[in-house]
Amino acid sequence: MSTRAQVTTTSPTSILGFVIEPPAAGSYRGKEVLIRVVGPSLADLDMPQALSDPELVLHSVRSGDEVTIGFTQIVFPDGSTPISRYYERVREVSTQVGAFPITLPSPSSSEATDQVLLIQLPVGGYTVTARSKSGSSGDVLIEAYEVY
Repeated sequence: MSTRAQVTTTSPTSILGFVIEPPAAGSYRGKEVLIRVVGPSLADLDMPQALSDPELVLHSVRSGDEVTIGFTQIVFPDGSTPISRYYERVREVSTQVGAFPITLPSPSSSEATDQVLLIQLPVGGYTVTARSKSGSSGDVLIEAYEVY
């Protein structure tokens, strides 16, 4: 599911909500979900008012927990990082679910990018909040994909 919204100084957040329901029968471990807040990549699609610095925040309705995207830099002996491995998986899943390509964040760059979260979620209700890191205005696309 997705929604296009405008983040402004008078309406500084946009929200997409979704529910993960249990199956009719059997055991259940939740669902893997790809969540994206697309701003900068919209400019590549001829949307001149794209939000340049989106922030993605995932809220669990059940627990009230909040997950904000951030980086912890760890380097493995092969030179890779958990972040680079994570974004390899994000690219694979994005192709699998048919999502258009976006600019992914990098821990080594301060450049503003689209935001993405690939996460396993238990049964419950969730909201994704999109806002500007700097308080600026612009259009965003908020997306949530179920991964099979």
